[in-house]
Amino acid sequence: MILTAAVSGSVNKQMFPLIVGPLKADMGLSDAQIGIITGLAPGLLSGVATLGLGWLADRTARQWLLAVSILGWSAATAVMGTATSFIGLVIGAFALSMGEMALLPIFNSAIPDLFPDRMRRKVNLIYGAVIVASAGITLAICGVALSFISEHRAALPGPLSLLAPWRLGLLLAAALGIPVALGVVLAGPVRRTAAFRAAPSPTSFFRRHFRATFGLYAAFCLFGIGSSAVLSWTTVYMMRAHDLTPAQLGAGVGAVFLASSLLGILGSGLALRRLTARHGVLAPLKLYLAAMLMSAVPGAVLPFVHNLGLAYVVMTAQFTLIFAAMAHNFSLVQDLSPANARGSASGLFALSVGVLPAFAPLLVGVLSDRLHMGAAGLMVAISAISIPAYLLGAITLVATSGAYGETLRQLSAEAPE
Repeated sequence: MILTAAVSGSVNKQMFPLIVGPLKADMGLSDAQIGIITGLAPGLLSGVATLGLGWLADRTARQWLLAVSILGWSAATAVMGTATSFIGLVIGAFALSMGEMALLPIFNSAIPDLFPDRMRRKVNLIYGAVIVASAGITLAICGVALSFISEHRAALPGPLSLLAPWRLGLLLAAALGIPVALGVVLAGPVRRTAAFRAAPSPTSFFRRHFRATFGLYAAFCLFGIGSSAVLSWTTVYMMRAHDLTPAQLGAGVGAVFLASSLLGILGSGLALRRLTARHGVLAPLKLYLAAMLMSAVPGAVLPFVHNLGLAYVVMTAQFTLIFAAMAHNFSLVQDLSPANARGSASGLFALSVGVLPAFAPLLVGVLSDRLHMGAAGLMVAISAISIPAYLLGAITLVATSGAYGETLRQLSAEAPE
């Protein structure tokens, strides 16, 4: 049901890049305002709110928290579909992102209670693969759905026939959350394990291991800045540079998402098996570092790409490396937190990848507006923000790897039989 909820949330999220063009035209928005809606508003505010959601995930019935979150993001999507002002879109984007952010602490809190350690890493990779693959699949479906709505809008009853297709698409996505929330409640609770009761105080743990946790979350933050700049604007520059329809863009980018998820997550999973024999518990950290460093390479090529086919190749390389790193987010967060604070640790993770990375889409939009180069300027802006963030993140991760390994060894020694 967590997977089902994540796929449902993906529909809401993937609908938005496809409607940026008509939404911008209907509402008279600038690229900077689009950056606020796609990044700053949801990331800045919901990153802070997820700290509270993580605290709740460690202390309440997780199936009820997830059900309420699903209904919350569905209502937020409906708000965006009926918004008549920029402020209304910002409020809807914040509420939508906050609801979806609840998935992370619930997942990280529940999965270690359901699966033993070795199986847990496999489940994390499977979850990551499904999330990324569903993003590509739902992007393609949303593109077809928007085209279908545009062609048959006149046949809809009453006031619905007068609404713009992008509004109808958001309202349809909002309705999907109701049966999913009901299914989550019917699935029942996940029971806490003995490790939860034996774990040390979260406050004392994070204070004692400050260097390791701060370094890891700082690296998450820097990588989040780079990946946010890429993921939030890629579909937009593709549509602008190559004059694609929503259906064409949805099918093309959806195929890229699917291929990238298979290459990135499954390839990263195979590499993890080999590296674990050599580096032990540090293997996920090593893979994350390698993917972060390599992500700067396609970013450097991006401004020089003008052919549609080559643009898809570069996009696939970017997404593959981003997803290869993200595949280990769950394991890294779970490994570096006591059993009674996995939800709270996920809140810290969401804060690190939400607050500062939320400014990345805005910075890209502002730089693009200042360059006055159209799609070419947008590609330059994406690279100018993402590449330095990737390189700084890699340096931070190298500097903190020693403290990280020591913390994992202490956690292993203190774990109950």
